[in-house]
Amino acid sequence: MDWIYGLVGANAALYLLLAYQLIHAWRSRTRHAGNLREAFGVLDEEVKKEMPSLPPGHTWREMVAEAKRRDLQVDWTSFGKSMDAYEELRYGDSERVAEADYREVLSLARELKRMK
Repeated sequence: MDWIYGLVGANAALYLLLAYQLIHAWRSRTRHAGNLREAFGVLDEEVKKEMPSLPPGHTWREMVAEAKRRDLQVDWTSFGKSMDAYEELRYGDSERVAEADYREVLSLARELKRMK
């Protein structure tokens, strides 16, 4: 009969662990983006939360320099291409933007969130 109590206790512990993991994953998720502009919007929100040391009105280049100092696991070459495409979008030359890959932008946002 004691083994039943042990099984019930183990079962409860496993379900509590599962619930904790699900809640943690739900809270730590990064917003999704459907295009380059939305991806940089998500990144901007994370930068404001996780890099309060940056001055108001900072540039993306200043943010990248700070992020590189923190040794985040990001493909900086791919991120640089995305940032160049975003600048083209903002300043009028939007031909390349349709093919721009913004996954690394969201990757940087996730890495910033994990730094907590």
